[in-house]
Amino acid sequence: MDKLYYLFAATMEKAHAYRELNINEITEKAIALKHKRATTLKKATKEEIENVDIDYIALTLETLYRSTNMFPRDTQILGVLLSTINPDNHLIEEIATGQGKSIVSALHAAYLCFTGQTVDMTTSSQI
Repeated sequence: MDKLYYLFAATMEKAHAYRELNINEITEKAIALKHKRATTLKKATKEEIENVDIDYIALTLETLYRSTNMFPRDTQILGVLLSTINPDNHLIEEIATGQGKSIVSALHAAYLCFTGQTVDMTTSSQI
């Protein structure tokens, strides 16, 4: 639990800092993070990879806010973080109707694409 709290706090701090970036800077940062993850994946520690992943998730939070004018709730962010720190556990999350499944799915799909995985997603939501 302490690790999840740390990752949440770090993600929120970085997302707050990304408010200052313009769209071109956000794009450049996303490309740089993708490159950094790809080049350091084999020689980096798990913690170093998690830090890059947290940077990217924070960037997607800011991008989501700018494109939809909605910022994910804490529980939605925690759901995405939980799945990133447990990639081999195949977690299933139960999210009630109206609690933001589309947002969580979109954030998680963006993260999976960032890590090089192929994602197919279907939704009736406009998010």
